[in-house]
Amino acid sequence: MSNEENLLEEIPKGIKRFRYENLLLSAYYDRDDSPRMIMKNTEWDYHFDFFMHDNKPGIVLTRENQRGTKNEHVLIDVEKSLQKIGEMYLEFWKLLEYIDKNDHRYVGKLVDLCTPPDLFYSKTKQRKAYIDQDIDYSTEKFEEIDLHEPRFGTISDENGDEIELLFIKNGQIFGISISKLNEMEQKFSEDSIFIPEIEQ
Repeated sequence: MSNEENLLEEIPKGIKRFRYENLLLSAYYDRDDSPRMIMKNTEWDYHFDFFMHDNKPGIVLTRENQRGTKNEHVLIDVEKSLQKIGEMYLEFWKLLEYIDKNDHRYVGKLVDLCTPPDLFYSKTKQRKAYIDQDIDYSTEKFEEIDLHEPRFGTISDENGDEIELLFIKNGQIFGISISKLNEMEQKFSEDSIFIPEIEQ
């Protein structure tokens, strides 16, 4: 049984509200028995409402600091959003490159690594299930990386600035330049399809 299946088995039945780190999720059914989910990050001043209408998915963004205005609720185009997400992932995979363990650019440099999060049910409070995680952290030289353990992390330069994002999987190392990743993030953050601009 996978960790995810174990997690679901541990959560008390009937719980429909969840908290993981800063993420809040509420899942329920509308009167017509169609599924609905609210997603909120405690650091955001907005939340997303995912729903089904006429067997088609919909997403509404609600700006909590715009209550009572025309900008409070915005219907997001699901098809365009999924297309944009697909473009982001495609761009990400194009930037990813295989890195040899003896790559002279990184030999001798320190690498900060961590394991993928192992999620587990922690407690229930006020009818809300709290999900915690176990993550192992380590710092080691690039050439001493154990390729048999799936991990991810970063390499920093002499000034302590992160220069490469690393992924270790299936005995191989893959990396992506942090500067290129920032350029990609800037490129897609300029698109307002996820967080539509406020009308004046």
